[in-house]
Amino acid sequence: MSRGSRRSRRFVLKSLIVGMPTLLLACSPAAPPAPAPTSAPKPAADAKPTEAAKPAADAKPAATPLTGAQIGGAQPTAIATVTGELQNPVQFQAPKIKASAPTTLTFWQYVGFHVNVQKFIGEEYKKQHDPNVSLEITAYPGLNEQRTAVKAALAAGSPTPEPTPVAGDAFAFYEVSVGPDTYTLYAVEDGSVGDDRVVGFDQFSFARVEPQNGDDGNVYWVTRNGDLAGFGYRYPDSGDFRIRAVFLNDAGDRRSAFLAESDLDQLPEATPAP
Repeated sequence: MSRGSRRSRRFVLKSLIVGMPTLLLACSPAAPPAPAPTSAPKPAADAKPTEAAKPAADAKPAATPLTGAQIGGAQPTAIATVTGELQNPVQFQAPKIKASAPTTLTFWQYVGFHVNVQKFIGEEYKKQHDPNVSLEITAYPGLNEQRTAVKAALAAGSPTPEPTPVAGDAFAFYEVSVGPDTYTLYAVEDGSVGDDRVVGFDQFSFARVEPQNGDDGNVYWVTRNGDLAGFGYRYPDSGDFRIRAVFLNDAGDRRSAFLAESDLDQLPEATPAP
């Protein structure tokens, strides 16, 4: 073997020995990096246990609109409790004006059981505030009767439920008008006054009457038809009755006018004229 060959083999071997670690590192799989040490979490210094939520001290349920009969609207205001004695009727307000002469207010309605209360109110007003004002109430048995009378009055321009008599109308008879109440009637025959009789009516009633002087000096409005024929009304002892003069026009239609209360205890001097 030559010297040159030996020198070459030594160089190759030396190179292998020197480069072997690098070659081994290059051929070895890469080791995974070591994980960083994990620290246990520490509780925050100001952390507090969670408390259950409490309702606010001033919390109130939402107002519920008034929904009675599906009408909506706000809550009604509570009515204050009444203390002391109630006053009935309610006190009148002072009038702004007063009648300068005797004045009658004519009031038409069809609710009979209101009549006594309405009369009481009218009388109290007259006593307390205006002695010149009187309330005249006409009550019909029902709404249909009132409608008929009102339509007739409007057509004739009349101030009463029935048209007012006009020139040319003929007097027919007197008529008594009573309402639901009790009345004291007197038996009258040819001016002789007999026993009295208490009669009750549960509805409005009308009957023909004839004025007569009684032997006791009083005027009686004696009924001429019906179950009470022969019994008369005497003012003011019989009760709250009214008398009207009934007239007929050429067509036979009724017209009427009530007598004044001051005329009920007097015998008419002549046949009334329109």
